[in-house]
Amino acid sequence: MTDCALGIDPFRLVGEESRKTFGLKLKNGFVEKYLSGPNVLDIGYKGYLQDVLPITPQATGVDLDYPGYDGKRLPFPEGSQDAVYASHCLEHIDDFEGALRDWFRVLRVGGYLVITVPHKFLYEKKEELPSNWNGDHKRFYTPASLLREIEQALAPNTYRVRHIEDNDLGYNYAIPPERHSGGCYEIELVVEKIQPPAWNLLPAVEPVAPRRSLTERSRVAAVVVPFVREVRRQVAPPGSAREHFARQIYVPIVNALLQRR
Repeated sequence: MTDCALGIDPFRLVGEESRKTFGLKLKNGFVEKYLSGPNVLDIGYKGYLQDVLPITPQATGVDLDYPGYDGKRLPFPEGSQDAVYASHCLEHIDDFEGALRDWFRVLRVGGYLVITVPHKFLYEKKEELPSNWNGDHKRFYTPASLLREIEQALAPNTYRVRHIEDNDLGYNYAIPPERHSGGCYEIELVVEKIQPPAWNLLPAVEPVAPRRSLTERSRVAAVVVPFVREVRRQVAPPGSAREHFARQIYVPIVNALLQRR
C-alpha cells in the first residue's frame, strides 16, 4: 500500500516516534511540502531500534556510524540539501548551537529544517533534569525554549518559522507523571532557510529617560529646600564659617537636585 501522491508506504518503518504520525503526515501534505525534495538528510534516524529506514525513500540516514561524520560536522557541502530532518535528536546533543548551525549550513535557500523534540509538559512531566525516561536528555523543551535555541544559533533574517505545533495526537492525559506517557508528546518545528536581505538590523540604542517637568521639579524643591534650610540653620549659624561652608556645599546640591531627571 502506498500514498497516492508520493508513492510512499504509510507503514514505512521510519523512526519510533516518527512512525506514530507518518501516515497522517503523508495524507495531510506535510511530507510533500517539507520533505519531498531529492536531497534530504535524516539525522540520528536509527534511535534505539534496528532495521529503521530514513524518513523518505530518497532521504539519506545519518547516524554516528555514517562515513565522515564525527557527530559535529556533517560531511555534506554547504547549501546541498532540500531538507534536514531530526526527530527526537536535538535533546541528546550538548552543543545545540553547533548542531543547529551545521544542519542549517547544508540547507539550500528555500530548504527546510524539520525538528521534533519531546515536550517538557507531555513527555518529561517534571520541571528539571534528569529525565525520568531517558537519562541522555540534555535539556527539556517547550515551544518557547526551542524557538529560543533557534534564535540563539541562527543569524536574524536568515530563516523564517513556517510551522510549530504541540503534537499530542492520541496522548493519554489520564496517565500520571510517575508513569511513561502514551501517544504523541512532542513539539514539531519547521524552519525555512531564506536569502538574507541586503540590510542589517539597527543597533540597540541606550534609552534616554525624559527629563522631569517643571511641575515635578517644583515638587522636589518643595520637599528638599526646606529640609536643607533647616539643616543649615541648625549646623551653621548666620555669619559663621559653617554658614559660608554650607552655602558652598548645600546650594549646589539643591540646584543639582532640581536639575536631575
